Amino acid sequence: VQKRRIYDITNVLEGIGLIEKQLKNRIRWK
Repeated sequence: VQKRRIYDITNVLEGIGLIEKQLKNRIRWK
């Protein structure tokens, strides 16, 4: 169970990183 919890946390962090990259790209286009 502990390993899966760590896996979920890493997935969430990766998702946040992708969203931040998309936001930065959008600001650049403006």
